[in-house]
Amino acid sequence: MKMKYLIAGIALAGCTVNQENRIHELLAVQTGSFPKIKDIQVVKDRFETDAFSLKLEESASIAVRSGQYPVYVLKAESIPLDERFVFARIDRVTGKIEPQFEFVALENGELEIYSKSGIVRDAEMPFVASEGFKAGYPIDYAVVSKKTYAAKTVEFIPYPIRAEGEGGTRIEAIVTHPLATRFRIQADGFSPFEKLTLVHTSGEREEESEIDADESGSFTTGLNPTILGRLGGEARLAVRRENGSVTVLDYPWGNGIEKRTWKERSRFPILFVANRSPGEADYTGFAALLD
Repeated sequence: MKMKYLIAGIALAGCTVNQENRIHELLAVQTGSFPKIKDIQVVKDRFETDAFSLKLEESASIAVRSGQYPVYVLKAESIPLDERFVFARIDRVTGKIEPQFEFVALENGELEIYSKSGIVRDAEMPFVASEGFKAGYPIDYAVVSKKTYAAKTVEFIPYPIRAEGEGGTRIEAIVTHPLATRFRIQADGFSPFEKLTLVHTSGEREEESEIDADESGSFTTGLNPTILGRLGGEARLAVRRENGSVTVLDYPWGNGIEKRTWKERSRFPILFVANRSPGEADYTGFAALLD
C-alpha cells in the first residue's frame, strides 16, 4: 500500500492539471458506475446552451407516515437522444460539485440511469434532497452533456428568505458567502425606473442609500450585515417607495442562518424527467424514501 502511494506521488510530480486529474481518476476507487472525478471536471467545464431546457416546478404534495412534503418536478426538454449526460448538484456559495448520476434519454421516453446502485431504465428518476441545505443558500441543479459539455442549470433555494409588501413587491436575501456574512438582494414588483430608498439596519448600525428600479421594476444589490465581534444575528432592510409605502425584510446572518434553517428544516422530494410530461407520475417511490 505504501508503494502505491509512493508511485502516485512520483507520477503526479510535474504533471499538468489535466494529467493530474486523469491520474487521480485512474487511482481512485470507483464506488459507482460512473467516474465521479471525471464528471466533476465535465460539470466545471460546462457552458450554457439554448439547445435544451431545464425547469423546476412545484407539484402536488405527497403525504406519508412521517408528514406532508412538497414535491418538485425537475423537467428537462429537448435532451438529445442516446447521448450521455451528467446530472449534478452545485453549491452556488462554495462551488462544490456533487454528481448524482449519469443518464441517457432513450427514444421510447425512458431514461437509462447510471448511479451508485447500478444501471436502471425508468421513465423518471425520483430522489430526496435535504442534506446540507441552509436557509437562503442557493443550489444549482445541472444537466451536462459528456459529449459536447453543453449544459442547462436551474436554481433551487429550499428555504428562501423573503418578504412581500403592498402591491406585490417582493424582497429576497440570497447568501453569497460561506459564513453567511454577505448577501445578494433581489427585489421586484416595483414601478419601472422607480426611485427607491434603502434603509439597512444591523445592530446599532444604520445605513441609507438610494437605488433605481430597472425597466421591469426590479433591482439587485449587495448587503453586508456583519458586526465586529459577533458571529451572527438579525438584520433588517426597509425599501421605501415614492408613494411612501415600505416593504421590510428581516433576515438572519452568520450563525443566525443555522437557527432559521433548524426552524424550517424539511426534505424535498424531486422527480427528474426528460423529454416527456410527468403527467400522472407515480410518486409511490417517494414513500419508501421518506418513511
